[in-house]
Amino acid sequence: MHNKQRGMGLVGIFLLLVGIVLVAVLGMKVGPVYIEYFTVKKMVADIANSGESSPQEIRASFNRRAQIEYFDDISADDLIITKDELGFAYEKRIPLIGNLTLLIDFEGYSPRSNR
Repeated sequence: MHNKQRGMGLVGIFLLLVGIVLVAVLGMKVGPVYIEYFTVKKMVADIANSGESSPQEIRASFNRRAQIEYFDDISADDLIITKDELGFAYEKRIPLIGNLTLLIDFEGYSPRSNR
């Protein structure tokens, strides 16, 4: 009788572990950036529904909230203020390994309430 070997070899296990480590490191670097994005998105929605009408009031409110949340990547200048909606757009660069960088563009809009 001829027995077939089953399972992974040493090289296969090593490659699997390298893949898992790379995915974990990427997740640890990208996760906080997306948490910040969702926080900014919620802040913009709250400001849009607050009834603040002038761009100066909106920018001042955003700056106050950003100081509390401690954001460096987005400022009140990144807000897009129109009559009907409030939005934001910014980009985030995440250094990965050496000169390899991940660039993510974020943007979001929220309709303004007319109080």
